[in-house]
Amino acid sequence: MTKRPLLCLVCLVFALALLLSACGGTGPVETAQPVPPPTLTLQAEETPEPEATSPPEGEASGGLDDALAEIVETRTLEPTATPDRAAQLVSEFTEATGLTRKTFLGLAADDWINLVISLVIILIGYLIGTLVNRVLLRWVASHTSAQVGAATMKAIGPRLRWLVVILVLSFATERLTFLSAELKITLGDVYFVLGLILSTLILWDLIDLAYNWYHDSLKEAGRVEEMDPVLLLFTRVGRIFLVAVALTILLSRFGINVTALLAAVGLTGLAL
Repeated sequence: MTKRPLLCLVCLVFALALLLSACGGTGPVETAQPVPPPTLTLQAEETPEPEATSPPEGEASGGLDDALAEIVETRTLEPTATPDRAAQLVSEFTEATGLTRKTFLGLAADDWINLVISLVIILIGYLIGTLVNRVLLRWVASHTSAQVGAATMKAIGPRLRWLVVILVLSFATERLTFLSAELKITLGDVYFVLGLILSTLILWDLIDLAYNWYHDSLKEAGRVEEMDPVLLLFTRVGRIFLVAVALTILLSRFGINVTALLAAVGLTGLAL
């Protein structure tokens, strides 16, 4: 059914992680030339006329660099995650059984055991996502009609399940100590973008479901022509607000200062 594609996807992600994990001098110094001592002359001193000076090119480029530095912040590497309790137990087990020095495909025995544990955690996360769908379906059906509950779970059910899987996948990847910090940051960014997209789509579908539900209620009350423009306005404002918040979160994740960016865009618009 859907378990085999899921297992293939999980194995493919971790195989990619394993393959990725396996795999300014100074210029010449200028010596100062000796400056001959000034000779005294009896000429009358003339005051030099001030010359119009233009700002050096370095200062202009420096101002641009400072503006860009305010907008794009430098991302720092997160400290290496400390082994959790399960990893400590695995390390004690391999030391007690003499498997510490055993390696396969460049990974130690405790790394392989921790990898298997992470795969089990991902499968548990998939089951939790399925359970959350069922519980949520019962809760929605108990507070609304069965038709509304079925429509809600049809719209957001699969995405909600995969959102839970991505959250668990992020935790399962973070606990693997043999992955490099750069690789963890890359995978973390991928998980974050996927989770943000799924969350945005879920909220988008909920806005559509709310619009349809209120539209049907107004239709039964005979007030569709009166209230439908207001309902459409609120729906569009909600969608715009949702997209704006999602873009703000996405830019902030990758070190872009949204406040400084909006200020720069505003100043550019005033200058034009």
